[in-house]
Amino acid sequence: MSVPLRDISLVRDGEKQRAPNLIGLDESTTTVEGTRYTIVVAVRTAREDDISLLRALIENDLQPFKHKSSSLLRYGDVSTEERARRVQGLIEDLRSLPVSWSAILWEGSDKATGLATCAVTAAKKSITNPLQVGDLAHGCGKTAFLHDGREDAHSNYFHQLKRQMPSAFDTSFQQSICPVLLTFMEGADRTYPATNTADYIAGHITRLLENGRSELPPQVLDFDPSWVDPAPQAEVPYQLDSIRPIREEGVRSRVLAWILGKGIPMNPSPTNRDPYRDHVSQIDDATVRSYLLEGL
Repeated sequence: MSVPLRDISLVRDGEKQRAPNLIGLDESTTTVEGTRYTIVVAVRTAREDDISLLRALIENDLQPFKHKSSSLLRYGDVSTEERARRVQGLIEDLRSLPVSWSAILWEGSDKATGLATCAVTAAKKSITNPLQVGDLAHGCGKTAFLHDGREDAHSNYFHQLKRQMPSAFDTSFQQSICPVLLTFMEGADRTYPATNTADYIAGHITRLLENGRSELPPQVLDFDPSWVDPAPQAEVPYQLDSIRPIREEGVRSRVLAWILGKGIPMNPSPTNRDPYRDHVSQIDDATVRSYLLEGL
């Protein structure tokens, strides 16, 4: 594994797990001729490949850790057309990287069960698609399924998501392919490159929808009602272990969370200690190291 990245660190009821792989999930919505569409995107990467994914984001000038799809337009002085060009470049670069992605298109108004099914199906296909073509092997290791956004115990969507998990990733899948561990993080789309990539692709696809479905990438599938299979017992999610963020250094704190495979607590206790340069200086990719030390 490229120094200094750590496995994703997860905790649940005192139980600790470490995952060497991560699926980042995000979504975007648009309305075309009165019809609402939601695109749900899952991007899978091994931690040992995260540096390569981050470099692709950097080289396509998508400003990871600093921006995501919406903020690049709002604050990055980038036009819609220029953002589309950059994201298309990223998608093309992903073809040569050991990174896989899948997207599910939901048509119509929000419906918790359907959208939750889209999420777990996109995550599952981000594993099974490369498995089918030999780009991934059975027994590929524990995988953190990181949903962008804070878990909301009162949301029916999150309740349905936790009920769909045990069916999509049943005992056979967990034993023969890999365990998949559900977790949540607010701001994951500006913290983990996989989730940042999912956010950019989701925003890009919603723009393509406005120009007609013929331009959609082959990774995009329409929702199939037969995928809905809620389990009687809901999944109990994990939580990301937490770092102490650096006081008044939000971007640096996000980079450290990514390096250490952790999250930032909802009620943080910031510290004046700043180990940022020490950790980043260990990265042996010059493009990534230069961006993190000089470009943020």
